[in-house]
Amino acid sequence: MLDPATGIQSYSKSAVKSDLVYIITLRRGANLDQHLASVRSIATKFDPASKQHVEYSWDLPSFHAYAGTFEKDVLDKLRNRDDVASVEESHILGPDPDEMCGSECEGYIGTKQTYTNQQNEDENTPDQLPPDLIVQKNAPYYLRQISHRDPANSREGYAYNKSMTVTPRIYIVDSGIDSQQHDFSCRVVKGYNAAKGKFKDQLRHGTAVAAVVGGTTYGVLKNCTLIDVRVLAQNSTSTMLLDGVVWAIKDVLKNPSGRKDSVINMSLGYEIYILESFAMNSLVRAAYALDVSVVVAAANVNSTTTWNDKAIVVGYTDKNFTRSRFSNYGPAVSIFAPGVGIVPKTARGIDWRRKMSGSSFAAPQVAMMLAYLKMLYGISSARKSMDMLYKLATPGIVKDTRGSRNRFLYNGSGR
Repeated sequence: MLDPATGIQSYSKSAVKSDLVYIITLRRGANLDQHLASVRSIATKFDPASKQHVEYSWDLPSFHAYAGTFEKDVLDKLRNRDDVASVEESHILGPDPDEMCGSECEGYIGTKQTYTNQQNEDENTPDQLPPDLIVQKNAPYYLRQISHRDPANSREGYAYNKSMTVTPRIYIVDSGIDSQQHDFSCRVVKGYNAAKGKFKDQLRHGTAVAAVVGGTTYGVLKNCTLIDVRVLAQNSTSTMLLDGVVWAIKDVLKNPSGRKDSVINMSLGYEIYILESFAMNSLVRAAYALDVSVVVAAANVNSTTTWNDKAIVVGYTDKNFTRSRFSNYGPAVSIFAPGVGIVPKTARGIDWRRKMSGSSFAAPQVAMMLAYLKMLYGISSARKSMDMLYKLATPGIVKDTRGSRNRFLYNGSGR
């Protein structure tokens, strides 16, 4: 059902199980082809006429998994195999029920945008990037905040380095991107449609996320390439999510410079499912081992999150640098970014102003900054780029972190 205030598809806060589909994750080092041959033999033995079949299979170094429909007797056999690490049910998924704000968003909105060039005479230090600034006047508050160490100076606008005209690649694993939006200037690449059906953003969530990443008006970086990986639609499943993320990882690796210029962003909900999913956590660890960087939204249920430390987990704050009362928290939350009253005015026919809040819109800011650092410095290592992002962040200014790492996203402008 569409939320009348936002135009975004609304969902219940807990994922539901998808009938009869199971995800089987193998132990590291297992041979997927040999295992699948054995599974077919087991299924035929129990019921030669059975319609049991494998619908998906994924094979990466240190990640081997598949999904399909299996009878109980076959599942029992699989659970007892030495090469099987996990058997879990597939779930129906949707975007996180992001916080939608009303009056608390007043004053967050920028007006007509203007740009000026400024010279920065300071020498480079570990907490700032190369000089020569572009200042976007009257920018939304979130862009101003991430470009200033001192909040008092953020009124000047969004300050960013000329070097931020580089063109990294961001994989938007979401509901799709409306590539016809003028704010994207033909920079959307239709990557992979794991959700099946028409390759379009029916839920409007992915388009808003993409606008925060790289919209020419409200985006963190105006020239990036947006790779559309569609995993969310009506009744999408966790198998589709896994399928889309595996495709994105392989596509990063296929590109000779992929490790140095690409980041995968997942502004997805149903953290309860994800935390319970051995497959998803194993996949994120496998991506990290392959030096593919993954940024995820912490989710918005005011609860502890326990994502594994190979993902960059993003909580969100309001304009006063206070953790939103909805943002998840805990030691796994590694960085914060603004997330209340975000202004990605891109989806046709919808006024996004004063509407959009949530970790879904904080995460893409971090993803874009991470990709920029990787490309600017030629960093292929997921660990080194993660460390640089954290080192560059402004420490100690987020209030009410509840055990989260007290880091706030900073773009290194020198301001």
